[in-house]
Amino acid sequence: MESEKKEIPEINFIEFVMMLTMTGLYQLGKAPHPETGQFCRDLNQAKQTINLLTILEEKTKNNLTKEEEETLMSGLTSLRLAYAEEVKKEN
Repeated sequence: MESEKKEIPEINFIEFVMMLTMTGLYQLGKAPHPETGQFCRDLNQAKQTINLLTILEEKTKNNLTKEEEETLMSGLTSLRLAYAEEVKKEN
């Protein structure tokens, strides 16, 4: 059974932000889930993901490389715009 365990690769900040951004896109129904291929939409979960990225933005301010900051801002902007678009559809 030991040989069946897979090593978990290390993750850096940019990969972490990209993972959260993709999760937000799945939650907004903007991308298919990688395991199921299905589109689902859960605005509450998407808002939680956006809030999590916002916390990261606040807590890492002035402590990121230019590339890390650009990745974080790009992800947040994309999710915020997509979220606003989805909320607008409901009204």
